[in-house]
Amino acid sequence: MTTDIVENFNSSYWNGASFLLPKGKAKPIPVYVEAEEDIAFWRNVLQPYEQPNKVQFEIRLPINTLKKGKKAALDRTEEILDLLAGGTGKFLLIAVDSDYDYLLQGHYVNPDKQAVADEIATNKYILQTYTYSIENFRCYADSLHGVVVSTVLNDERLFDYNQIFTIYSKIIYPLLLWNLTLYANNEEEEFTMTTLCKVVALTANEANIISELEALESRVNAKVVALELAHGTHKSNLELFATAMQAKGLEPQNAYLFLQGHTLEDKVVLMLLRPIARKLKEERVAAIKAAANSKKELKNNIDYYHNKIGKKLDHQLAQTIVKNTNFKNCYLFDKIETDIAAIFPNY
Repeated sequence: MTTDIVENFNSSYWNGASFLLPKGKAKPIPVYVEAEEDIAFWRNVLQPYEQPNKVQFEIRLPINTLKKGKKAALDRTEEILDLLAGGTGKFLLIAVDSDYDYLLQGHYVNPDKQAVADEIATNKYILQTYTYSIENFRCYADSLHGVVVSTVLNDERLFDYNQIFTIYSKIIYPLLLWNLTLYANNEEEEFTMTTLCKVVALTANEANIISELEALESRVNAKVVALELAHGTHKSNLELFATAMQAKGLEPQNAYLFLQGHTLEDKVVLMLLRPIARKLKEERVAAIKAAANSKKELKNNIDYYHNKIGKKLDHQLAQTIVKNTNFKNCYLFDKIETDIAAIFPNY
């Protein structure tokens, strides 16, 4: 992406170009996002604000989209923020994952990090997730029963997802605070995101969620003690820092919403959902067998069920969670809607 290209395609350009459209044609509003998987998320978020013959959104990737991975996506986002400074507006939007920038805006000691966080916080035409990333919304606890039901077509409730993720959040909360504190103070190498994710990830132990959470609590406590011994100055300030984070919405019971999204989705949520989905599938198959009056009827109904849910259950579960959009009652989603309404108050 060159400066000339970006400067030519700012909000004023798109507003002016819209007058060349046929009368009654909706104005296209480009919305630049970080990566391919963000397109569907922001399409779903912005769709209700479109109006026939008035406004429509076009969710786009920035130029140079061949690079993959989280770092490349963040690099592209910084490129957009740098080059489009002053170019965003009602007819050109940017939508990004918040990462830690929402929580730590005003707390960074690194001026470059603070500048990016300030730009996201103060530019009304830059939309952000407020959760760490879009994955956190997809893993919203209140929606997970629906994810399992859509995967295995069995509505039996074996699991209180809200209760489990409240417990999980309370366990990881102290460690998340430490990671945030060190990141804010430009000391992330003392406790890297990679290390945090390894500690809070769940294993493939499918036997007992209680023992899994007990093992997690043991790992977290051990790491917290080590951090307290190594960083006594930060330890004394941690309570005040926690209060500042609480003002942003981070509470012990919802910490999972601010955890790195890929880890939450792949190493926590799917680890919990897979054995549940398998059990519900087995129960449905057993019910079909019990109701069948002949071998032919049994085969037909089993084949029909397997065709509906797919042969690779783990893959289907992962695909269902990627398509999950039942997170709009999350309190952080309200903040996104408030931001959009501030741009388009009449829609």
